[in-house]
Amino acid sequence: MLYVYTYSQWRPALVKDNEISSTEKLLALIRDENTGEPEPASKVVPSKTSRGISPFVPKPRSSKQIINVGLYFSNENLLLVKVDRASEETPRLLDYAEVALEPGITGDRHRFSAFINSLLTNYCGPMKQVHIWAVISSAYLETRRLLIPRVSQKQIFNAVYWSYKKNVSLNDSKDIFDFEVLGNITDEGVNKIEVTSCSLPKKVVDELQSLFFEAGYPLAGISSLPFAIQNMFRAGWLENGEDDCVCTIYVDLECSHINIYSNRNLALSRVIKAGIHSMQEALRDMLESRADHQPALTSNNDARSGDAAYMGKDPAGIMLSDFIQGNRSPGVDSKTTGLNKGDIFRAILPALERLVKQLERTLKHYYLNFGNKKVRKVLISGLINDNSRIAEYIGSQLDINIEIFNPFPAKMLRSDKGSTLLKSGAMVPAAGIALSDNKITPNFLFTYRDKEKSALVKQVNFSLFAFLIFLMAVCVGIYLNQNHTLSHKRSLLSGLSREIESYIPNVDRDLLLKMTSMATTGRSELDNISRRHLGLAVISELTALTTDNIRLLSIESKLSGSSVADKNTLDMEGLIFGDRMTFETLLGSYLVKLKESLLFEKPVIKKNLVETYQGKEVLRFSVSLELLSTRR
Repeated sequence: MLYVYTYSQWRPALVKDNEISSTEKLLALIRDENTGEPEPASKVVPSKTSRGISPFVPKPRSSKQIINVGLYFSNENLLLVKVDRASEETPRLLDYAEVALEPGITGDRHRFSAFINSLLTNYCGPMKQVHIWAVISSAYLETRRLLIPRVSQKQIFNAVYWSYKKNVSLNDSKDIFDFEVLGNITDEGVNKIEVTSCSLPKKVVDELQSLFFEAGYPLAGISSLPFAIQNMFRAGWLENGEDDCVCTIYVDLECSHINIYSNRNLALSRVIKAGIHSMQEALRDMLESRADHQPALTSNNDARSGDAAYMGKDPAGIMLSDFIQGNRSPGVDSKTTGLNKGDIFRAILPALERLVKQLERTLKHYYLNFGNKKVRKVLISGLINDNSRIAEYIGSQLDINIEIFNPFPAKMLRSDKGSTLLKSGAMVPAAGIALSDNKITPNFLFTYRDKEKSALVKQVNFSLFAFLIFLMAVCVGIYLNQNHTLSHKRSLLSGLSREIESYIPNVDRDLLLKMTSMATTGRSELDNISRRHLGLAVISELTALTTDNIRLLSIESKLSGSSVADKNTLDMEGLIFGDRMTFETLLGSYLVKLKESLLFEKPVIKKNLVETYQGKEVLRFSVSLELLSTRR
């Protein structure tokens, strides 16, 4: 069973009792799909009414929208934020929600992926172009700020890789390595390249990626908490000048995440084991010390640190959540416990002091190792946002400006909602990752190497496209030139045709007689030439038509006269060599060639018989044929 709620222990309700939020609609839809499943006896949040924290009803979507959905698993909760990034300068918040995970669901992969599918199907709606980004805890992340020598673009990866490996243990088969080039700087008079590098266990990324793939919603990107907050600076949700250094601290149940940003870029990231559970343990110790006087407030042995219902089952957790919210729990009041707000604050003070000391050491380390730059303010977020006393205490101990981190600035809200200030410090990771884009966000699914390959593919595609454009331009040029030439020739032809049509020859009887005399004289000269060279032409033609297996023994020509009616004959005698079975075929083939000649016609076989010639069988033949008249 699924429960959608605000921080019922950590957040006051942000909507009116009669208002139906988009998250409550999501709850109703998911419950309808799971009607066949029995409802569990106990909920993750046992005491207060669950309520959606999102007051937004999305506007009709335009085709130009670029929708990002940011996800963050915060122990027993799943945080979601939906952002429209159609304009990189002014991304707009569309919706956000917090979903309580069913007890034990994370241990059943099939059930967990089905839950995510149902959730995202209802949360994203019919949108097809939705980019889903997820945040991995910075507890898994290793980051380093590096300065490498000024090298060529092809050598940057190797320079960063080996510089990073000198400082951090990196296993190429088990870790994912990535980096971001920030720009060129001058360090002690030497030109260098500034780089933010990081690594993450590949197993963590693969598990999260495969989970969403099985759910039918492949992730567009996976990043970590420091880079999610960095998105807020780069997208303009948070103001950060070029010389300003800002520290953010996100307090979760188990640990706190400290990040320092300079010029909108991550400069330092650190995770410390001091969170809400540390404060809860301190309060439990105080309650146990008074157990003799308040036996009803002894610790719950069934509740263990790390349990999804740890805060809801443990009396110390209930008291701490009410203290942070500024409310009183109906089940645990000051009369029963004998503790007021001052007592609770003093109880959690040791945990707060450890947090302050770690934060102070981090700020000092940054000042000494990053150019003596001072952090001008600290933004506090997470599960302690509602209690200003905690923030004031941290500020007084550090003597620095402390502000509550609001992940939803008024200028990014929908205009029809006015400038309502919505605070939910736990939503910071989901809100930050929802602003992601491969141009500004390190993505462990699309690393620097992948970007290089993508850039190379784009370059090749662009070059190919440019070549095709050039080739097309050449073809068009040739076509236009040929078309111009054709038009010119058609114009000339048209002119010549008009000249022919307009030409009228001057023909008379004398001219015709003269032309006839000239033609007769020319024909007579040609006849004389042909008669003189007829013998040579006959010999040449026979030589060309007679093959190697035919030997002519005699040739006799009879030229009767020079008139057209006169017939000239030619008698030939010869031998055909070869296989006796092919004699007739070879002779027939030879006669066909003679008939097809322009000089001979009507070949007639006078004799053909098989004889022995020089010890071999041969076919002796005699052929008579007519020579074509030269006066046709």
